Amino acid sequence: AIAVDARDNVYTANSGSDTVTKISSKGDVDSEWATTGKTPLGIAIDPLGNVYTANNESDTVTKITQAGVATTAWAITGHRPTGVALDSRGTVFTANRGADTVTRIVASTASPIPVPVKSPELTTTKPTAQKPGSVTNLTVRWNRNKKKAISNWVEPVAGNVEKYQVRISKPYKPKKFKKWKATGRQTYSFKPLKLKKKYTIQVRASNNAGKSAIKSKTFRTKK
Repeated sequence: AIAVDARDNVYTANSGSDTVTKISSKGDVDSEWATTGKTPLGIAIDPLGNVYTANNESDTVTKITQAGVATTAWAITGHRPTGVALDSRGTVFTANRGADTVTRIVASTASPIPVPVKSPELTTTKPTAQKPGSVTNLTVRWNRNKKKAISNWVEPVAGNVEKYQVRISKPYKPKKFKKWKATGRQTYSFKPLKLKKKYTIQVRASNNAGKSAIKSKTFRTKK
């Protein structure tokens, strides 16, 4: 499946790798721009530039912000959705091949957590506000040649993420941190760092409902 936004950026839903590829209007390709649910078969874009995929094998819709931050299970659908579309109000619809139904996901300015209400022919999902959970699997990789630490993490299981905030401590001062930095991706590099020093990296997720608990990782730079 393929879709184009108002700025002529092209997006493809890659069912074999559970990802979305973004091709900018200049032809720059980010083959794994965002991660989706299992087997995305449909893709659509709202007026704000948010991308939605219908995930056939996980019965979910993934929402991806313009910054590439994905909420893989943003809403629950009927069985085996194959297509996704939006109306003029931003309401999301999926065609569910496995259930012979249409799921309607009501647009909201709040952070979406789906609460399905089933009827014989139509499933309506109403999002409600909730701050995100903590990030998981925080890791740090040291690049000696460039004297930088590359941190990576996995999105929270619960709650929509608008952005991540990261910071690093001062050498050998685990309670003295530099200012928070914002990023839309699940990775961040800190450089230049001093050799043979101990640092702590902290990451938290945030949205308009609040901030998650902080996840920390302590490491030592090698010479």
